[in-house]
Amino acid sequence: MFSEEENNARQESVDSLLSLVGLRTKQLRESVSNLERCYDILESFRQSLALKHADNEKHSKRVAAFTIASVSRGRHTYGIKSL
Repeated sequence: MFSEEENNARQESVDSLLSLVGLRTKQLRESVSNLERCYDILESFRQSLALKHADNEKHSKRVAAFTIASVSRGRHTYGIKSL
């Protein structure tokens, strides 16, 4: 068997390791939480850009259609094709 001094040293090592594991686990959970928040922010940006792009695309199509219709009312179409 081990002496009391060796047992105490081993117990201190175990306690120290458990404390370190607890600290690292807490840090890991905080990091995961931060990553999840960052992902949520990035996802919001992605959705905003997707909506903005869709609106811009619709607006561009309306402007093009209006321009073609306006030019078509005149005598010359200037080679503009309808959409």
